[in-house]
Amino acid sequence: MTAEANTTDATTTYCNYKSEDGTVVLAVSFSRGQTFVYDSYASSEGAIPVPGIGDGAVVTSQGVMFIKRGDAVVGIQPLTEFDTPQEMITAFSALAQAVASRL
Repeated sequence: MTAEANTTDATTTYCNYKSEDGTVVLAVSFSRGQTFVYDSYASSEGAIPVPGIGDGAVVTSQGVMFIKRGDAVVGIQPLTEFDTPQEMITAFSALAQAVASRL
């Protein structure tokens, strides 16, 4: 797997992770001072809270896990579909906890 910076704007950095064949399998975003982004997704219809991760974590109806700790927000978007949001939570909770511990 390789990491490739995608785009960076004034507040957010993006990175795509690619498999050996070059297929993007995971997209990650990181921002500071943009906690309103997390708050907006956390309060959106269909959002599922994920307890015990950072200051808050949620899986959106679009299949993105957002993690908030302090003024930092990380988005994890697998480019693989899960049958249920709970499958995504199970698959990415350990990664989300590791990310939150390093923010």
